[in-house]
Amino acid sequence: MAEGWHHVTTTPLAGTAVKIGPKNCFVGPVVIANLTASTAWLQLFDAAITTDITPGTTKPTVAIAVAASLSKEVDLCGLTFLLGCWAISTTAAEGATGANTNTMIGIG
Repeated sequence: MAEGWHHVTTTPLAGTAVKIGPKNCFVGPVVIANLTASTAWLQLFDAAITTDITPGTTKPTVAIAVAASLSKEVDLCGLTFLLGCWAISTTAAEGATGANTNTMIGIG
């Protein structure tokens, strides 16, 4: 991961929203390890509190697909989350069914 980023690791991440960054944070490099035998999606949300997120209904700010049993690295180039950054991992891009992934996310 690049210098200047605070690394947040979630193990495991599934269908429940987890706060990974405070308000006015930036997300940079993301590493996702899909622990399932199907495609998994990491969804990131810009929200103040967890009740602002309804998986399967609330549209994520960004969704990243990871093929079955593989890892993926993506640089979100300082994507800004004004309210706070929350993450979930699901079986569909805007889905609600949890998928088991491990993630390491750079927060600035």
